[in-house]
Amino acid sequence: MTTAAELRGFASVKRVKARLEAACPGTVSCADILALMARDAVLLAKGPYWPVRRGRRRASPFLRRHVRRQGPRPQGPRRSTPATTATRRGLFSSDAVTGEYVRRVASGSFDEEFFRDFAESMIKMGNVGVLTGDQGEIRTKYRQPVRLQSASMATSSSWMVMLMLVSAAAAAASSSSAAGQLRTGYYRETCPKAEQIVFGETTRIIRASPDMAGALLRLHYHDCFVQGCDASVLLDSTAGNASAERDSDPNKTLRGFDAVARVKDKLEKACPSTVSCADILALMARDAVLLAKGPTWNVPLGRRDGRSSTAASCGGNLPPLCSNVTRLLESFAAKGLDVKDLVVLSGAHTLGVAHCPNFADRLSGDPALDGAYAARLRLQCNKGNVTAEMDPGSFTRFDTSYFRQVARRRALLRSDACLMDNPFTAAYVRQAATGKYDGHFFKDFGESMVKMGAIGVLTGNQGEIRLKCNVKNKHLHH
Repeated sequence: MTTAAELRGFASVKRVKARLEAACPGTVSCADILALMARDAVLLAKGPYWPVRRGRRRASPFLRRHVRRQGPRPQGPRRSTPATTATRRGLFSSDAVTGEYVRRVASGSFDEEFFRDFAESMIKMGNVGVLTGDQGEIRTKYRQPVRLQSASMATSSSWMVMLMLVSAAAAAASSSSAAGQLRTGYYRETCPKAEQIVFGETTRIIRASPDMAGALLRLHYHDCFVQGCDASVLLDSTAGNASAERDSDPNKTLRGFDAVARVKDKLEKACPSTVSCADILALMARDAVLLAKGPTWNVPLGRRDGRSSTAASCGGNLPPLCSNVTRLLESFAAKGLDVKDLVVLSGAHTLGVAHCPNFADRLSGDPALDGAYAARLRLQCNKGNVTAEMDPGSFTRFDTSYFRQVARRRALLRSDACLMDNPFTAAYVRQAATGKYDGHFFKDFGESMVKMGAIGVLTGNQGEIRLKCNVKNKHLHH
């Protein structure tokens, strides 16, 4: 057990607290920061990830004598591992009591079990004596104890990830008011069968063309990342707007517009002028994943449709497929999404195809792409094929095999391959690639999709409810 005089990291906590106060004043407690940073530090050290329950509050002023009364004292110097303990090189006398468990973990055959157990125990420890509700306070400034020296973050990459997490919190806070007006069951009174109609028509679409699942998911993503989830990606170019979003270079390979139009027509017959095209995109993306044997989740609804769409607005909002991990993190943080959302949402690439020109430059000498796989792709694209499956053999099924492809250096796109260049995203990829955490990934994916679906939404009296998804209402009768 480390004594108070040996603790380090105070300055690191202070820096994170300062960023959070700038984004959300008087909101996030120092106790929650400690729990989150501990979790993220383990993941950055290539360990497991676990959900951290938040809501802790700061206690009354710390008493030095309290430290001396709490916890067993170590006998001898610090640091041990299961392996060193099993060979009698554990440095605490208390290490020996874990006997059988240590010997099993020391064999190296039970890493996943240890990771799971460690995460569960960290959650339990994080619940020890917490203050919640009206207890304690939310400290607005972190105060570093005197005489204690802090350490810098272990690596520049780990600190970059922490900054991205906090930047995402700032972006999310700035758009949270509109997103807060979304709710599940939004159409319960005005169009009670809305979700049933969407699911029924999406089922028919996917059954006829299973590859449409990936197309619908991509359509929702491309909409949300450009001026928010407002269905602006569906608007046609017009005489007054010569180039809409869908005609921009990144969107020229989008599909699914006719599928959305089919669903909209069904909804207009059942509930005229009620269900927005933006909500249809969110629902169809969710249902497409479910129909591809993936998870489902509750979709908060109440979005309204935007009235503007320009190809120019795509620039800088949709990260290029050749992006490195730093650029991806910056792009996601600007939308209120964090590093976990990046790696989780990238898992959507288990569905669909990539166009050969988008990865052709990687097929000759890219060390991040497996050589034998590159040769196979060269042959495939040279035969005149326009596309290649993103997740070979599983491109119409939503599962974790995408992560196995990335871990084996078989990602088609550079923006997927670069997930192995960041310790946080690489750790998640490796864990998901084992195939033992499908349930965790499915849950994470639903949560990240809800976050993405709340980017820049229009609610209340903003925007409109389009009668046809490809045309603004004012142009319908002109």
